[in-house]
Amino acid sequence: MNIPKKLNAWREIIKIGKNATALKEVNVWFKNNVIKILQNESWNDFFVVPRSLDEIMEEFSYTDKDYLLSLLDALESDKIITQMKDGKYQILKPIKSNGAKVPDIFEDSVVDIFNDYANAIPDRLRGKYLAFSGSFNLFNWDDWLINQLYDAMRRAAFAFTPEVLKKPGVFLDGGCGTGIGTSAIWLYYFNEGHIGHDSNLKLYGLDSNEDFVNIANEEFDRIASYHKVLSKEKIREYKEFYPKFKIGSISEIPFDDSFFDHVYTSQVLHWTNVKKTINDIYRVLRHGGIYFGTNQMLPKVDRYLSVHIRVAKDAQGSFSKEDMTKWLTDAGFSKIKYATPAVLFRAEKL
Repeated sequence: MNIPKKLNAWREIIKIGKNATALKEVNVWFKNNVIKILQNESWNDFFVVPRSLDEIMEEFSYTDKDYLLSLLDALESDKIITQMKDGKYQILKPIKSNGAKVPDIFEDSVVDIFNDYANAIPDRLRGKYLAFSGSFNLFNWDDWLINQLYDAMRRAAFAFTPEVLKKPGVFLDGGCGTGIGTSAIWLYYFNEGHIGHDSNLKLYGLDSNEDFVNIANEEFDRIASYHKVLSKEKIREYKEFYPKFKIGSISEIPFDDSFFDHVYTSQVLHWTNVKKTINDIYRVLRHGGIYFGTNQMLPKVDRYLSVHIRVAKDAQGSFSKEDMTKWLTDAGFSKIKYATPAVLFRAEKL
């Protein structure tokens, strides 16, 4: 698993673009998931005449106006619903499921995960959140993290920020799950000769799910062997240099100020209060430290996916590059850069 050198960074980004063509069918599938739920909620019958926001909330006992507006916004951007001059909403075409094909890039486990999220939409509209960790089968989550697109994003992020491999230091993988991505990062450093007594690398993984963290700590050799770079037996020879996995929130990082040289997150921010998360990442970075990673952003990210994500408590869902830049700048970051598609980002604490 040789990480691409700087001159090949854009090649890795192009690879993401090729993989991202599959996201078209993913977006159709997410849309169909939401449509099925609204069909079951009898929205077609209710919208035989235009309805105000208050009427919608009263009819269905919805209590979360902000979440309802995000759902209506997705439908409006798709020209299924329109908001009239008097503020009422009118259906332009029937809300009807078309039985969209399951995306080829999805394992069965991923389908199960997001079907659970779709089924939680009515409860979310009524003010009840779905616990993030409670809805996942741990081994299914492994499948999701090792899919081709996720791996391509990680590779591209390191290609976009190559200096983090040249100056290892103290590194945090925020939102590490069971350690699939962290083990890939560990192998990147292994290939660069930074695993051993002569290196100052200290690699940490952080996740709020205790079960995930226990698996990462107890089964690192098995998890790292998924990448087919080193055998479990060879990986065990470096046991004293394994990453350290810790329970905690990326929004409230359980480490001292200025502890890390580099912080990395990938497809994590939308599950959090993003401004709060960025502020705490800034706190734990040393001066000269780099925060980098990937996160899909508006307008490229699908609004129906955001509707799914926001059923989880504290999940912000989709945001724009402009939002991200403001939050990074307000926190104190400088030299903010992006590359698309993905979106890849990097920022420095000077």
